[in-house]
Amino acid sequence: MELAIKEIEATQALNTRSKSDKTYHLIASFHEGERPARDQLDDIEQTLADALGMGDHQRLAAVHDNTDHLHIHIAINKVHPETLRNITPYRDYHLLQAACRELEQRHGLIVDMGDPEAERVSARAQDFEAQQGQESFQSWVKGEPSQRLVALMERPKPNWEQLHQALDEYGLEIAPRGAGFVIRVKSDHHLSIRASKVSRSLSKGELTKRLGDYQEPVITAKPPAQAKRYEPKPFAKTPANALWKTYKDRQASIAADRQKELKRLSIELSKAYGVLRKEHQVKRAALKKRRDLRGPKKRAEYSVLRMERLGKQESIKSEFAKRREAVRTAHRSQSWPDFLREQSEQGNSDALAALRRVKPRSDQPGASYVEGNPAAEPSFFPSFTYKVSRNGDVTYFLGKHQVVDEGKRIRVGERFDDKTIEAALRMARNQFGKNLRLKGSNEFQRQAAAVAGRLNMDVSFTNPDLEAEKVSHVKTTNWTDPVQAFIASRNTTAGKVSDVLPHRRYRPQEDSGEAIYRGLRSTKGGPMVALFEKAGEYLVKPVDTKNAQALRGVRLGSRINTETHSGKSHDKER
Repeated sequence: MELAIKEIEATQALNTRSKSDKTYHLIASFHEGERPARDQLDDIEQTLADALGMGDHQRLAAVHDNTDHLHIHIAINKVHPETLRNITPYRDYHLLQAACRELEQRHGLIVDMGDPEAERVSARAQDFEAQQGQESFQSWVKGEPSQRLVALMERPKPNWEQLHQALDEYGLEIAPRGAGFVIRVKSDHHLSIRASKVSRSLSKGELTKRLGDYQEPVITAKPPAQAKRYEPKPFAKTPANALWKTYKDRQASIAADRQKELKRLSIELSKAYGVLRKEHQVKRAALKKRRDLRGPKKRAEYSVLRMERLGKQESIKSEFAKRREAVRTAHRSQSWPDFLREQSEQGNSDALAALRRVKPRSDQPGASYVEGNPAAEPSFFPSFTYKVSRNGDVTYFLGKHQVVDEGKRIRVGERFDDKTIEAALRMARNQFGKNLRLKGSNEFQRQAAAVAGRLNMDVSFTNPDLEAEKVSHVKTTNWTDPVQAFIASRNTTAGKVSDVLPHRRYRPQEDSGEAIYRGLRSTKGGPMVALFEKAGEYLVKPVDTKNAQALRGVRLGSRINTETHSGKSHDKER
C-alpha cells in the first residue's frame, strides 16, 4: 500500500502546472444485507472508473465493513500516467448514476431510483446527511431559501439590493468566488454552496445578465430581524421534538464533560513540563559548578543533559496525547441516528419511528415479505433477541434464521422454515391486523398459507388463492369434527363394553325413516346430536337448537321418524 501511494504521488509531482486537486475520491455503498463476491466488487470498481473516463488511471480501492452498509472507498489519481494531464470528469454525477443502474442489473443488486434532478448537493454534504441523519446546509438552502430567490428572479426588474435583502432574511450572503458566486452563511463562511447549484437562474451568467455587474450590499444602520437560520435538524420529526431536545442536551453535556477533562489534562501537562524544567535546571546548575569538566567534555555533558530532557519531554508529550485520545473516546459525540438506535434498542417506540426513513425501501433479491396496514406506533417483541439498524430495521434472531421488521412490512430472508414464517406472521398480525399480503417466491407464499392454516391463526390473506390454501389446511390438518370425535369416543367404549352398540354418523339418504329414539347428547365444541337405534347400531344425527328443544319432549324408546321427529312418541319399545 505504501509503495502504491508513493508511486501515485510521484506521478502527481510530474504535473507541475495544475494547481487543482489531483485525487478523485469516490464511495460506492451497498444496501444493508448486500455482500457482493470479490469478482463482483472488482467489476464494480473497474466499471465506475471506466464510466468516469479514468479506467487506466492509477487508483487505490479498499472495502470497508465497519457500518451497516458494505462500501468501497476508491481514490483515483486524476493525473494520467502517460499524458500527465489532470483530468476532471464532466457531469460525473450523471455518469456514475448511469453506471450504477447498469451494475445493479448486471449483478442482481437492489435497484435504487437515483436522483433525477440535475442539481445535487456535494458528496461531502451527502456524507454528512448519511452519517448524521440531519439536513445539510446545502439541502436546506435548496429548500425555502431557494424558492424565495427563484421567485425574486422571476420578477420583471430585480436588482442586487433586493437579492441581498432576500438572502439576509435567512442569515445568508452572496459573494464572488472563482469564476462564479457562492451563497454562504454570514457568520460561518465554511457553510457555502455554489449559487448555480441552488438554481440555474443564480449562475454568474444569468445574474450578470439580469442584474448587471456584482454590487456589494448596502450597509444599513439596523439590520432586519433574521428569524430563519440554518440549524442541523433531523429528517424524521419526533413527537413534540422531545427526543431531539434530549439528544441536544446529551450532546451539550458530553461536550462540556470532554472540555472539562481536556482542560484538566492541559493543566497536568503544564505541571509535568514545569517539573521537568526545574529538574533540568537543577542538573544544569550542578553541571555548571563542576570544576573537573572543561572544554569539549563539559559541552558533551551539556549535550547529554539536553538530549535527556528532550527524551523525557517527548515521553510526557506521548503519554498525554494518549490520555487526550482516551478522553475523546470516552466522551465521543453521538450522531442522531446512533442516538435513535440506542433508544430503540431500549424499547423506545418513538425513537424507532423517528429512525425509520420516510422513503420506501427497495426489495432485496430473494427476500419475501408479509405486508399490511402499519399501526400508528411501532412495537417490539422482547421475547426474541433483536438488533436495531441505523435505518430503523429491527432484526429478530431465531436460531439460524432472521426476521426483519421494516416498519411497513416484515421481511423473511431466502432461507426460512415453519418457525420463521410463524414468527413473521404473528409479528405482522400484531403490527398490521388480520388482513395480510404475502410477497415473494411461490414456495414462501404457499408455505406461509399452510402454516397459518395448520396453526389456525387469526389472519386472512388478500390473495383469494392463498386464503383458500390456508382454509384447506385448517380443514384437513388442524380442525377436528366434534361429531366425528364423539362417534370415535363412543366406539372406543363399545369395544370395551358389550352392551354398548356401535355408533356411526347419520346418512339422510340411507337412514331416513322410522327408528327408536335414544336421547340427546352434547359434543365437545360442536352441536347437540340425537341418537337413533336402527339395525343393531346407533345413528348419530347433529341437530340445531330448535330440533333439540322439540326432541326433549319425546319419550326415550319411542319410535319416531328420523327426519320429522314425529310418530308414536308414546309407544314403548316392543
